[in-house]
Amino acid sequence: FFLMMRRPPRSTQSRSSAASDVYKRQVHGREAKKNVNTQYVKNILQNFFAAPDAKVQEKLLPVLGTVLQFTPDESATLLENWKRNTTSSFSKFLGFGGGKSSSS
Repeated sequence: FFLMMRRPPRSTQSRSSAASDVYKRQVHGREAKKNVNTQYVKNILQNFFAAPDAKVQEKLLPVLGTVLQFTPDESATLLENWKRNTTSSFSKFLGFGGGKSSSS
């Protein structure tokens, strides 16, 4: 009984080349994921600004916190500030006027 070892075809990549390809796919995957996240954040913000009422906005805040990787403290502060300012315009919430003037 004769067992013959078979060599891989010459077109087979070396291990370092295969590892390089895996790395390139991972980097490309991360870049694509960043682009998807950017588009997702844009969609969330558009829905937030176009929300018919405060309840819809309140439901979108945790989504934004998750996508933007807020810490639990940052999420709590955002929600707290949002609740405090729901009766005013969102621009006031962001600090773009409408609030108390710092000049006397």
